Amino acid sequence: MQLFSQGRRITVIAMESESVVMNLAHLGAPKILIAVVLGVMWSKNLPDIHPRFHFFDLFCGEAQASRAAKARGYSVASFDKLRALGQRTMDFCTPPGLLLTIHTILCLHVQSICLLGPCCASWGVPARGTSKRSYINPYGAQELGFVSDANQTVALATLLCMLLLARNCFYILEQPSNTLLHRHPRWDYFCNHVSFVFRCAFWMLLHGSLSSKRTVCFSNGEWIQHLDLGTLSAAQRISQTKIEPTRKYVRKGQQKFQGTSQLKSTGAYPPGFAHKILDSYESRGTVGCALRFKRKIDVSKTDRQIFEELDLGDLWLESKLHLAWFYIHGNKYLAIPESWRDTMESFHRELCARVRIDESDRQALNQLIAECNEL
Repeated sequence: MQLFSQGRRITVIAMESESVVMNLAHLGAPKILIAVVLGVMWSKNLPDIHPRFHFFDLFCGEAQASRAAKARGYSVASFDKLRALGQRTMDFCTPPGLLLTIHTILCLHVQSICLLGPCCASWGVPARGTSKRSYINPYGAQELGFVSDANQTVALATLLCMLLLARNCFYILEQPSNTLLHRHPRWDYFCNHVSFVFRCAFWMLLHGSLSSKRTVCFSNGEWIQHLDLGTLSAAQRISQTKIEPTRKYVRKGQQKFQGTSQLKSTGAYPPGFAHKILDSYESRGTVGCALRFKRKIDVSKTDRQIFEELDLGDLWLESKLHLAWFYIHGNKYLAIPESWRDTMESFHRELCARVRIDESDRQALNQLIAECNEL
């Protein structure tokens, strides 16, 4: 296990305030993220926000980790568009799905866990010839839908990790070891300006997987080091591997990689992996969440005053977070407090002046708002 972020050894800085607005401002989070979080808190069509979950399985897939956590008595939230095909509220990259995800994070207990396993299809070796991703060009061929969608997902996941830090929670981001996700500029910024990040590489086969699958996890909790169960011998790999997710072949003198029909099945976590996460979490002691720094904020000021003084700044346009704001601002369930009304309308006008929405996005957004207002 190693410290993934560059720089000196860690000094743990806790988020001391109960105010999410103040904590996000301390972290230097973009103003658009704070506005969307406020919109979720003010929405009348969502359940009241109070701590109710200890484990959030985001991109849960077959929900193996969720089942393991439930079996040990944890209150669990599971989220994946595969759990409700065709429903936008479970699609992380749509405004309704993102708002539901933010609402779930706001309902986590302090020092809860959020396990994120975003789709690795465009980040790994098998797709690299098509995605055109490389160490110096992590964005890849952005004209391809599956590449641009993955870039949006990573940008949103990075913003959610900021929110998890503001809630004093732990994040664990899981990927195959050959991923280039960590080279995404947004994640790189997060690791080297916001949060100290620990990296632990291990063999998923030792946790009960059917394939060897060298895996890497990134987290703000140093306790993820216990996921590494040691080396995998050649004899173990041969005798215990049940499926081969990739194959190698040579074409025109060059070695190529290709995913097999069994590749998709490696995305399901073995129960042993989830139980080891929980074992490590439960033995963590009193160590808090590792932050690089906290920006100086006048804590005597109200949330509204802090928000007003923030610059609009970077909008993280590739995350399409602005669409989430336009969606929540346009539906009838948003109840902005009277004391905030002028502030948020001023923010909305400033945002509209900065952002140009593509016609296709605008049509989809208008349809979402109309559907919401019909409920």
